[in-house]
Amino acid sequence: MSSKIDTLNNELYIPQLADVGVFDADGGGTCSYMANGAVKPVRLNGSRLVFPTEKFIREGNWTDRTAFHPLAEQISEGPSPVLNANKNYMTERLKVTIQELAMALIELAAEPKRHKALTAKASAFLKKVIDADQKTVDTMRKVVKDAVGSAPEKHLLTMFLKNKTDDGSLRACHVSFPIMDDAHTDDTSEFFGVKMPRKTKDKALLVAVLEYILGDEEERKAYSSGSKDGSAPYYHSLLLSFRKLTERLNGLLELHAPACAHLEGFKFGMGWVAALDGFGEFAKKYGVSVPALPGNTGREDEEEESVYDASGEAVGVVDDLPWEETDDERDRRLGRSDRRDVREDRRDSREPSRDQGRSGKGSLKDLLGGRRDERDDRGRDRDRDSRRDDRDRDRDYRRDDRDRDRERGGRGGRRW
Repeated sequence: MSSKIDTLNNELYIPQLADVGVFDADGGGTCSYMANGAVKPVRLNGSRLVFPTEKFIREGNWTDRTAFHPLAEQISEGPSPVLNANKNYMTERLKVTIQELAMALIELAAEPKRHKALTAKASAFLKKVIDADQKTVDTMRKVVKDAVGSAPEKHLLTMFLKNKTDDGSLRACHVSFPIMDDAHTDDTSEFFGVKMPRKTKDKALLVAVLEYILGDEEERKAYSSGSKDGSAPYYHSLLLSFRKLTERLNGLLELHAPACAHLEGFKFGMGWVAALDGFGEFAKKYGVSVPALPGNTGREDEEEESVYDASGEAVGVVDDLPWEETDDERDRRLGRSDRRDVREDRRDSREPSRDQGRSGKGSLKDLLGGRRDERDDRGRDRDRDSRRDDRDRDRDYRRDDRDRDRERGGRGGRRW
């Protein structure tokens, strides 16, 4: 017969962390993640993150361990390091999934030969991006991958835990998408700090794909969630927002996986969602089975500067962030390296070779400290080095445009 601690772990903590890439690799309760085909430990503030198992609770060694027990929050003390680390795990997982969806959909739109196999529902989004081509694909990559950085205005999305709300909620999770801040401005020459090669259509095509994934302005506002739960309102509101986002993304992943097989690897299991029904009762019944543990109740008595951001919110300082991989590492883990090789070969046949590699970002401490992401420098170097080839590449794209027009039967393109 399962204990309350087992139920807490099996019905909430384990499946919830699984959806952000954290798992128990050896069955002993320690948290790990995959990176470049290897199992690596998850560390928080220098200590090993673990599930709150009966064994670890009996041992009581919290010097070099931190238990994942966000239900123990004390709202009067603010979000705990564990809770904020969890939020950052969620943000990274959502960011990577949105990036992959955006790239998969724009690549699909740019390859008419793949459209015949699509269902009517799956092909509906193509109506808005019928003019997409390889140049659009390259521009999308610059926007959703290269331009995303550590500065707040360069985030793809943010999740912020608030202690003051206007609707009577005790606590709330506010979700925003800085990447969409200038989506509908009159300036079509630039989007998210990236210059558009073709002012007449490129920004509109990219925005159409992103709004298909994220929703329009009103839909994006609806991801923010408040909680009136008296036990753990910060954690509850965070889970509510995460559920809304994962449900939307899962729907798109399932719809388009038949044409983009690698998207299967990005689906969310959502085995923790049932615990949200009657969350308050679940928290009272099972949350109290684990005592309040260091790193979970709120701010620690001895504050460390690195554990708090500029606004004073506590953050989890994670040595390595799950899902924070290079493109090549993720391709190998998801078994789609061959697909990428084919895509790169096809691109190389049209334009000069260039450095497509990306090294992983720094630690989360570097990100939260506001240090400039090294990808910004790589992006500028790559743009400078490729400037001398722009004329040749544009000529190739114009030839491709003419070929595509002939294939689609005229300037108006194919009707869906």
